[in-house]
Amino acid sequence: MRHAQLAREWRMLRELSSHPEGRSYTELARSMGAAVRTVYRDLETLKRAGFPVSRARMHTKQVWKLAESRVPGVAFTPAELTALAMARSMLAGSPGSPFAPAIRSAFHKIQAACDREGLKIMEAADQKLYADLRRARPYTEREVWFRMLLNAVARQRTVRIRYYTLERASEGDREVDPYGLVFHEGAFYLVGRCHVRSQVRTFLLDRIRAVAETGKVFVMPEGFSVKDHFRQAWGLIRGAALETVRARFAPRVARIIREGRWHESQRIEDGPGGSVILTVKVAGTTEIRRWLLGFGADAEVIEPPDLRNSIAREAAALTALYGAARGERSSPTANDGPGAGGERSSPPGKAVNGFAPGAAGIVGTAGKPASGKKPAG
Repeated sequence: MRHAQLAREWRMLRELSSHPEGRSYTELARSMGAAVRTVYRDLETLKRAGFPVSRARMHTKQVWKLAESRVPGVAFTPAELTALAMARSMLAGSPGSPFAPAIRSAFHKIQAACDREGLKIMEAADQKLYADLRRARPYTEREVWFRMLLNAVARQRTVRIRYYTLERASEGDREVDPYGLVFHEGAFYLVGRCHVRSQVRTFLLDRIRAVAETGKVFVMPEGFSVKDHFRQAWGLIRGAALETVRARFAPRVARIIREGRWHESQRIEDGPGGSVILTVKVAGTTEIRRWLLGFGADAEVIEPPDLRNSIAREAAALTALYGAARGERSSPTANDGPGAGGERSSPPGKAVNGFAPGAAGIVGTAGKPASGKKPAG
């Protein structure tokens, strides 16, 4: 009996929270599936327990309201304030981010609760901590339908989107059950069940041309988690089956590999001559292929054979491309490289000023590609 009462009172608080204009006894009784007298007793119990519920008059009826939550005089430690300042920079720093207004509003409240010393700590943190979002995609022009997608995700409402498919170079309309949003390498993606493909797909928000509400409600698959959906992928492109990928990295990049957190399945072991061997099990090799290419000759695929042959073909194509462009022999020598012709040369894949040249684009010292093909629905 006591458990049922607690559950009912919790649902009552949620009902009042979602209706800031207030709810009458009758409305609460209908929502709770309880008698008006029971609702009256529950409200009085909540009030005596210290919950900010109170009676008010709304037009011609009496309603109960839940006061706006406030946290006066919260004591933050310097470490907590610094962490909050960094979080604000990361969450609100992307142009057109739909989270920015709410984050700024929340931080105004946090600052109001801080004393003078706390404010100084947050101001200092803004100058000393930096979240590099220069490559984050701007969403200013898409802010309206970005909010529509957030609302659809929260309320489990099917949407109709017009999407540009890169492979077909064409636009098409489709209905999608939006399961969630993912922020990956500076871009947002919509994850949901595509009604055209009848499977969960990933859509780059930059390629969504329009969003419309359908009024339809969908049910999330039981136990589905966006995070778990991508757990076995190298990035966001999921293949049909798990594959074991083993690659040998040259001694000059071995430390980079040892220091990195590349995949939850990773295993790193010593190789010959100071090299290291990285082994992972991933669902699909499209993205890890680009990553490996970024290391140039400092990374050698051991298995699977298909991936090794694919990278060998890419290396041959690059040799032909650059050899033809410079009018030189097709076989590279130790002196060939970005520094040939008077500039300071660097061995293939060797980091220069913190970056290493690679076939898939610029690769940071952590080895991650800065650009490349994005998942498409």
